[in-house]
Amino acid sequence: MSAEIETRSSAPGVLHAKVRGVIDEHTDFSPLLPASVATLHVDTSEVFRINSMGVKAWLDWVHSVERAGSRLVLYDCPPVLVGQLNMIAGFAGRLGRVASVRAPWVCEACGHGIVERIDLTHGPVAIPQTKPCPRCSNAMEFEEVGEVYLDFLRVPKTPATR
Repeated sequence: MSAEIETRSSAPGVLHAKVRGVIDEHTDFSPLLPASVATLHVDTSEVFRINSMGVKAWLDWVHSVERAGSRLVLYDCPPVLVGQLNMIAGFAGRLGRVASVRAPWVCEACGHGIVERIDLTHGPVAIPQTKPCPRCSNAMEFEEVGEVYLDFLRVPKTPATR
């Protein structure tokens, strides 16, 4: 099942949206291409998969947003999108910004897992490799490679032009 998209305007020239589910070749980004939107705020916290055709559809949409002169701000990017941000130049657009990501930890002792929001509005942050488990107090481990999880913020990428 393709991603669902909800939108709402909060002020003239500002659109807020939430993308949920699987981004694939059937995802319809047209609700996120309204005319006269200066800034598009997109919550991606409930995206749980993106396939290769979904990446193409996403990049086509990002390029359309930029051609329209809109600025893209992404919020709560889950690990599946953080991976794409790290691999694909221009995944958030040339002028796009990632305001926050979701970061996963798991406790090997009790199996408890959590996903926390990491605020990036002030730039890169250090993500702790361990933290106390709220369930059993043992050490939870960061499920991703911490040293490179936020590389998309540090490594300048020049997107391909379309």
